[in-house]
Amino acid sequence: MLTTYPSAPFKVQYDSDTGIPLPFLCRLRAITGSGKTPMLALTAQTLGDAIILWTTNRGAIISQTATNLAAGGRYSALLPEGTEVLELSNLSTSDWSDVVTAKRGLTIILSTVALFNRDSDVLNVHKNRGGTTHWEMLAGQGLEGRARPLYIVYDEAHGSTKAQFTRLTELNPLAFILASASDLPNDLTHLLPGKTSEDKSEALQRQTVVVHTPDVVKAGLLKTRLYLVDCNTTRRDALKEANDRWFELSRKLKTVNEWPVLCCIVNSTLAGLEVWETLTQELRVDPRRIAVHLANVEKARAEAAPSVPWGQLVDTHKAKKSPEALRNDGYTHIIWNLSLREGWDEPWAYVAYMDGTGKSVIDISQKIGRFLRQPNAEPFEDGDLNSAYFYFNVSDDEFAAVLRATQRDLENEGYEIISISGSSARPATSREAPVKHRVTIAKVSASFGHGLDARSSS
Repeated sequence: MLTTYPSAPFKVQYDSDTGIPLPFLCRLRAITGSGKTPMLALTAQTLGDAIILWTTNRGAIISQTATNLAAGGRYSALLPEGTEVLELSNLSTSDWSDVVTAKRGLTIILSTVALFNRDSDVLNVHKNRGGTTHWEMLAGQGLEGRARPLYIVYDEAHGSTKAQFTRLTELNPLAFILASASDLPNDLTHLLPGKTSEDKSEALQRQTVVVHTPDVVKAGLLKTRLYLVDCNTTRRDALKEANDRWFELSRKLKTVNEWPVLCCIVNSTLAGLEVWETLTQELRVDPRRIAVHLANVEKARAEAAPSVPWGQLVDTHKAKKSPEALRNDGYTHIIWNLSLREGWDEPWAYVAYMDGTGKSVIDISQKIGRFLRQPNAEPFEDGDLNSAYFYFNVSDDEFAAVLRATQRDLENEGYEIISISGSSARPATSREAPVKHRVTIAKVSASFGHGLDARSSS
């Protein structure tokens, strides 16, 4: 689409008030873990001499993407040779000058949406210093304006707003490339051709590349089985069940010199401290293995039990540990809430303890999505290592609602959703069983007189 535009069938759209051409809007719709970043990197090969502003509202994604795309990174070989990969927050004035005046090559600038705030002066992007601002330079204004076309990649675009895109439109990009598994926000439909909602819906379909989730699951990129366990009991008992599952998986992964991660997801820092107390004081988990990734821990400790040895607590949020660094640092248990909700896609996170929903069912379903990546994008022979386990310490009604939402969102996408509730037996081993004996059955032919001898094995 990007190489075809503005030729048919992708015609230029114009602002109805100003007559100025609008950016072309296209979308990559794919579930988390399907490989959106390498797909977008390959797309960049087709753009020729250009600048790509690669943005998202998730700060952790920016640093992760920068590492993967930079020289020597995981996806660097997918980019054209000599591609510059820069982070906006690190650019100096001379860097800006070099980027905008260059006429050849591909430059990727990575930044969070937060840096586009009009009132922000972190980089003086909008502050007039008597000359052309960095923002204006990137927009192609003045003698110092950029010499190459600009494309804007918006990763995890389901969090986008019309105000953000209005601001980004000031940069006069040739195209917006949205990457998301979610629906397009209604306030962005003005960028689509057509007068009616039906016209715009058809246009969005034409301008969307869909990666089907069943194909991603079948390829082994994602875990295939989800166990949802209802633990309408005490916090201690629910945490014990989750920790027992983590211990069992640890034994299995030890054979490949790896270890799983147990995430305890809470809705407040105080609840997180109480979970830490249960893990360390009652379940005897080594506090050095527990990352407490919660904001304002010291303030919350004033409300917590004074007799607990809080000096052993490891405050990874205060230490500014990035999500991808936590497991690399050897942590096996992570307690988090909003601080890691965005940007957490750890493939080795096999077990989750949900300490009460407190949020919407949609919010919980999104958290479940954080656990779907398969380690090394390769399935194990042991089905337990191709599964994720969720232990809910919530009411039965809330559990039933979460279960319905998860089944609605994921069951038709190639996942096996297994509900364990009430007095049901807890999952001990994989539900997979070896074939007892092999049989052959006849296959009905699709047409008379041809292929009647076709057979298939089962």
